[in-house]
Amino acid sequence: MRILLVNHFPLVGSGSGVYVANIAKSLEKRGHEVCIIMPENTTQFVKVDGVKIHPVYFTREEVIKGQLDFNFPCMDPHPRSNFLFNNMTELQVKQYEEAFRKVIQEEIQEFKPDIIHSRTCMDFIKRCNRFSDTSCGNESWIRHNGDL
Repeated sequence: MRILLVNHFPLVGSGSGVYVANIAKSLEKRGHEVCIIMPENTTQFVKVDGVKIHPVYFTREEVIKGQLDFNFPCMDPHPRSNFLFNNMTELQVKQYEEAFRKVIQEEIQEFKPDIIHSRTCMDFIKRCNRFSDTSCGNESWIRHNGDL
């Protein structure tokens, strides 16, 4: 089975990131193909053996092609970002949504997941797929926690 995991926090420094990395490791060991979409502000992020990682890049210290011009937003301060969701401008929200929409659509088309699993923001992810010209086909949507 091909499983796309979408998280709105990096794999290190947040509980949900650790959770997603552990799910990915477990699924990969069971023979599933796994792809993770998550924010990052460095190209030197933690990899998960056997798992495709598709970062959405944000600005911190490193200059990365295609990065958004602000750091990744969080619910609470993160070791690598103090920028909070509730401090985002309307323009930043639009840029954030568009950046995630783009990579989600790319992975729906290229990775062709059977399941899309998200820790948060599922309504946003459903909107991304609805606006996509491509679909996973018989996609299953799994969500934990509340939406933003």
